[in-house]
Amino acid sequence: MKKTIIPNVSFYECTNMLRNIYIHFMLRTDELVEQFAPEGWQNSPYFQFLNKTIEEHYDDYRYLQENCLLIVESDQEIPGKPGDYYRKLLDKTNYSLDEFIDHQEWFVAEPRQEFMVIFACACSFITNLSKCDAYSSSRDLRNQMGDVMIAISSTYEEIDRDFSKEETYIKYAVQLFFKRYEENGYCLLPFLELFFEACKKAGWDWMYLNRRICTYPSLIESLDVLSKTDPEDHEKYEMICATVDYHKQKLGFTDDYIPSKEEMLDRELAFGVPETVTAFKNVYGYYPENYPPKFSRD
Repeated sequence: MKKTIIPNVSFYECTNMLRNIYIHFMLRTDELVEQFAPEGWQNSPYFQFLNKTIEEHYDDYRYLQENCLLIVESDQEIPGKPGDYYRKLLDKTNYSLDEFIDHQEWFVAEPRQEFMVIFACACSFITNLSKCDAYSSSRDLRNQMGDVMIAISSTYEEIDRDFSKEETYIKYAVQLFFKRYEENGYCLLPFLELFFEACKKAGWDWMYLNRRICTYPSLIESLDVLSKTDPEDHEKYEMICATVDYHKQKLGFTDDYIPSKEEMLDRELAFGVPETVTAFKNVYGYYPENYPPKFSRD
């Protein structure tokens, strides 16, 4: 039977596939948390993905104390997060770090919830619903976050769980994950492998897409159009210049030098094998279609 290739399928098909996989794993979160964090969630490397260290919380507290900032009350509190904690401490005298640590019972981890958020975010790097990879721009990541929220919310509906009660926290956690991922580049390999194992059982395959390699031809085409456009035609010329700048920004080009195709491929290979590709090969035993990255024939 011919395998279904991600991301060649439609957005609907991909979202439907994600929902089915999320339902399967959401019903097994207790087992998976134990498997991924046998020494306890707070003692695992995954806890830091969505939680600050006590030292980071203390720095936030000191900043609020020194700047006399008020925390705005909200109708929807974020479960397990330190909003209430800070509000209580702001009325007290300055705490030392040791005194602050004595109050850390306010910081409550939500292992099952946090596991599913990390898993869903990791999956979004594979499905490429926004046609982006692990080196995505911030704009691409915002689209990616939207895809994650759609998939999670539809999963909640399928298992008759009220998404509205947890939407505020999940949105916060998804945003925090992508912010920290851009800053720290967390290892997602176990989550990616878990997803690919489910895909393999379902008969799905995956095609690697490299955003920069996909964008490069559009830049070259825009530059060619620009070279043939009369600068006196101000409106058209400025529009094409804006298109060129957009593609250059997506490619991370900060000057006028445009590398050749060969240089572009060398740059991509210099990044090393992406984690998504490593996870795929570990599960399927071969590299995905389109890896190593290459340009299509003209």
